[in-house]
Amino acid sequence: MRTLAVGEVQPAADRPTGPCVQTTHLSYFSRRTDSTTFSALALAELHRRGIEGARRVGAVVEGVVWCQPFIDLHYPEATRILDFAHAAEYLTRIAQTPGPDGPLLDPAELGTLRQTLKQAGPEAVVLRLREVVACQPANDTLTTALAYLEGRVDS
Repeated sequence: MRTLAVGEVQPAADRPTGPCVQTTHLSYFSRRTDSTTFSALALAELHRRGIEGARRVGAVVEGVVWCQPFIDLHYPEATRILDFAHAAEYLTRIAQTPGPDGPLLDPAELGTLRQTLKQAGPEAVVLRLREVVACQPANDTLTTALAYLEGRVDS
């Protein structure tokens, strides 16, 4: 199942707890199909919503491989925003992998790396994770998790 959500981001409103940004006029398009067909079918919804006249587009994605070609097809200039929860899941998978002395990363370092990931993106944590994964090069779970994060580093 693939889903596209389209909305309009409003200017930040001041609240007692700080600035609050809201997205309005949401619409959704979902299909149970392959990514190529979904990309073609989603064109109608994107045109209905006026993407060709948009001044700026942000694309929040979980980072699966088909998302990048989808964005490139429909709005190549879009700002890509990696969904933090998905990226943190891969980071946690690496950190909690059992090593000879317990998890590969202690909870404090995992917390620091999560914060760094959130504030600076995957490129800021990949070097440290490469060191960690190098201690178990035959572990496919670690290699896959690291490859996911490396694939989200801007080139």
